[in-house]
This record gives sequence, structure tokens and C-alpha cells, in this order.
Amino acid sequence: MEMVCRMVTGPRRRKNYIINMDQSPIPFTFDRQRTLELVGAVTVHICKLTFDTKWATLVVSITVSGKILTFGCKAE
Repeated sequence: MEMVCRMVTGPRRRKNYIINMDQSPIPFTFDRQRTLELVGAVTVHICKLTFDTKWATLVVSITVSGKILTFGCKAE
């Protein structure tokens, strides 16, 4: 570990190039108690799934200098 610490914190290392990345799964779940439809609609179609397998993956990357990296989106 000491060798890694010396490699990462050396005087010639730029803090913008040391990056930590983490990812987390986010399931798409639907509130089965509510529907979205125009007011006054006579019929509301509901698709019922026997299992939910749709997921998105949230990826967060930040540099040692504190810069949050964005990939194809703008962070406000």
C-alpha cells in the first residue's frame, strides 16, 4: 500500500488524472396504484409484467481535485 500511495501522491502526479468511479444499479419500478392518462379518458390500458428486469446504471466519476466528470450530459 505504501508503494501505491507514493505512486499516486508523487510530486509529478496531476490530481485531475486520478479518478475514482463507482456504479450503482437503478431498477425501473412502476407505482401500480397510479396511472397516467388524460382527464376524461374512458379506458386506461395497463401492462402487467410478471417480473421487472429493466435497470439503468448510474455511474459517478470524480477526480482527486474534486472535479465531477460528466459523460454526455451536463451537471448543473
